[in-house]
Amino acid sequence: MTLRKLLIALFFAITSIPSFSQNPQFRLWGVSTTQSQNSGYGSVFSLNSDGSDFLNAKVFTANAEGSIPVGPVVQATNGKLYGMTSRGGANDLGVIYQMNSDGTGYTKLFDFSNTTGGIPTGNLIQGNDGLLYGTTSTYGAGGYGNIFKINSNGSGFAKLHDFNRNGLEGGNPKGGLLQASDGMLYGMTSGGGVNL
Repeated sequence: MTLRKLLIALFFAITSIPSFSQNPQFRLWGVSTTQSQNSGYGSVFSLNSDGSDFLNAKVFTANAEGSIPVGPVVQATNGKLYGMTSRGGANDLGVIYQMNSDGTGYTKLFDFSNTTGGIPTGNLIQGNDGLLYGTTSTYGAGGYGNIFKINSNGSGFAKLHDFNRNGLEGGNPKGGLLQASDGMLYGMTSGGGVNL
């Protein structure tokens, strides 16, 4: 079976469009973001680049551990995989999690809340400084999401910017961030701006 046929089969099997990332061991990692009979509240899965050795590494079944994963996972320089969920956790506003590169050792690192921002819709990135960066789509001080950073062990969460949609700023960021060669972080919002 070709990789394309396998991906089409996966689409129908998990009823969602997977988001993929590739780790240095040439395994593809993806997330299923919707509920299905076999994946509860979404899942993290992997397979070889030739489509073989499919592994459903994490099936989200309990709301407290996070549910409905978003964005592809990222492999940090420590070898661990990191990702986020858009719901579940202590406040049902999503979590940040880590896993070993073989798919074992799922650990919830951080629970989003009304004050930290919640319901992330993008993926994490590892910055040049080794920290993880991401966005939330809602809540936070301005009510319209934020940009944040966090250590890879789950400590040191800090908001870098709270969106409030006043003026031309925008709000409700969607998608992930990108760190360009100038060291700056770039992203997009889904609301606000001059054409609100």
